[in-house]
Amino acid sequence: MSILTEADRNSDTWKRIREHYEVQLQKARNQNDSDQDAVQTARLRGRIAEIKLLLAMDRPPKALD
Repeated sequence: MSILTEADRNSDTWKRIREHYEVQLQKARNQNDSDQDAVQTARLRGRIAEIKLLLAMDRPPKALD
């Protein structure tokens, strides 16, 4: 079961949020591909991980091994 209900996943609000964060994810990935120092790279990777977690709210959680 995902964090969001079916109604949530199908809402216009979630669709706009998803679209916004998919763009942010791509921007962060592009920045991560550029020449950064270790601290900047770590921050970007953390941001990417957080965005991915947010976008995963409409998917069921992965089963533990």
